Amino acid sequence: MNILFVISGLKMGGAEVQVCALASELHKQGNKVAIVSMIDEIEVRPESNDIQVITLGLKGVASIFNGVIRFRKVVKDFNPDVVHGHLFHAIIFSRLYKKVFSLRRLVCTAHNTYDGGFSRVALYRVTDSFNDYFTNVSQEAVDSFISNRATKPGRIKLVYNGIDIKKFRPDITFRHTVRSEFNIPDKAKLVLAVGRLHVQKNFTLLLDVISSIKEHQIFLLIVGAGPLLAQLREKAIELDIEKNVIFTGVRSDVPHLMSASDLFVLSSSWEGFGLVVAEAMASGTLAVATDCGGVKEVLGDCGYLVPPADSCSLRDAIVQALSISESERTHLVNMGRKRVCNLFSIDKAVETWLSIYNECE
Repeated sequence: MNILFVISGLKMGGAEVQVCALASELHKQGNKVAIVSMIDEIEVRPESNDIQVITLGLKGVASIFNGVIRFRKVVKDFNPDVVHGHLFHAIIFSRLYKKVFSLRRLVCTAHNTYDGGFSRVALYRVTDSFNDYFTNVSQEAVDSFISNRATKPGRIKLVYNGIDIKKFRPDITFRHTVRSEFNIPDKAKLVLAVGRLHVQKNFTLLLDVISSIKEHQIFLLIVGAGPLLAQLREKAIELDIEKNVIFTGVRSDVPHLMSASDLFVLSSSWEGFGLVVAEAMASGTLAVATDCGGVKEVLGDCGYLVPPADSCSLRDAIVQALSISESERTHLVNMGRKRVCNLFSIDKAVETWLSIYNECE
């Protein structure tokens, strides 16, 4: 099968990582796969160099015409059996393209409970019938799209993201190498957060909380890039914790960092699925996360779930998670790994997507 993914961009993020992971697994199973990014900046790529990554060079309304011409050539040359659009801009682009020029099959996937204001909801609603299949990554996200009238009941389905459980797995050998790289004392607690430095992830709240914890010596690794880097650095200085907060930028060894950490924290205000929480659980890392989007569907009873934007609850959960006995920690992380393997493996996700692609015939 020829499968063409279209995504708004390939900067570091959960949806982008998921598309690359799906492309890699589908390619391994003998499918011909390519990815189209609507913008030129690329931070994540699929593992195989045989998977072509094509950019449309969109930089605003003025560049749309040229982008459509480029995309028409890609469709003609690649001859996809199915086009799979991810994220708002790529979904609307793909839907309108199918309406005007036609595509054999079009599947679209949103990745958030909240995808923008009234204008975006209206565009989702107006173009709702243009694709063959529409999905979101958690039940809460599906329900949110229906309640906001971005789509109708029965028009949108739930398909969970998938985790490469061979790549994200417990490995204590990284504990020493990672701590050595960042000069973290053996007795200190290493807390990890991963995500784009954007208001959605609410890293400001996390910094406030970390600064208030005196029960443990904590070093916080924040992995990712984004527009709030300078502001977050200034916040760490203001809180007098800059020596204990490390902004690593984008890293290719996130599974190693997760295995080396004592705790993973997601402080987001909103999410679709919470991919990084599942990755941390698969890596054998205990997680504290905010109850937004599908995070509670991912975490289950294998970690600590707190309300979004609640600094007291987040602080209490972090302190508790860092204070539990080794046997209790082992029990929780083993449950978490098992949960991800059973519900959110990349193999299960690929099987589901292939069934959907064939169902659209």
